[in-house]
Amino acid sequence: DWLFDTYVELVNEYGDRLWGYNELDQGGMANKIRMRAKLEDLGLAPIPVYHPINDGWDYFDELAQDYDRICFGNVVQAPPGERRRLLMTAYQRHLKYPDLFIHFLGLTPNELQAGMPFDSADSSMWTYTFRYPHSVRLSAMGHKRWKLSPDLYTPMKADPATRVIAGNVTVADQ
Repeated sequence: DWLFDTYVELVNEYGDRLWGYNELDQGGMANKIRMRAKLEDLGLAPIPVYHPINDGWDYFDELAQDYDRICFGNVVQAPPGERRRLLMTAYQRHLKYPDLFIHFLGLTPNELQAGMPFDSADSSMWTYTFRYPHSVRLSAMGHKRWKLSPDLYTPMKADPATRVIAGNVTVADQ
């Protein structure tokens, strides 16, 4: 109830300045449909969130026929091969609905997008260097190549006056 009430309050307050806002997509496809209808009855226009692994491709077609934009999930946790299949299928289906705007949730820019011009995507990958600095590798052309040198990342708990920005240049030197 709190989440729903807060969602409705925020959308009503900022909705005229928003290009779009995701539906509350918790509880599976049936609950998403019911919740979206409830929001639409209040005069709101949430963007449907589609999860191919849970929702099935027929539901994609339903959404593509009824809405001008959708959000596409199940990408974040998908292993590379499965991610490739999801993106290829999404691209093929998108060709059938050229006016449909698809936003991919949790899709870090990668080499697959070069051949499949998707509308938009979001990612929190940029925060990865702060969360797991020793495992980060620099990349080229979307492929991981070189281990990130410890002097090229900023430790979260470092004193801002001495924090390393790049090489031996610190914030204090800036």
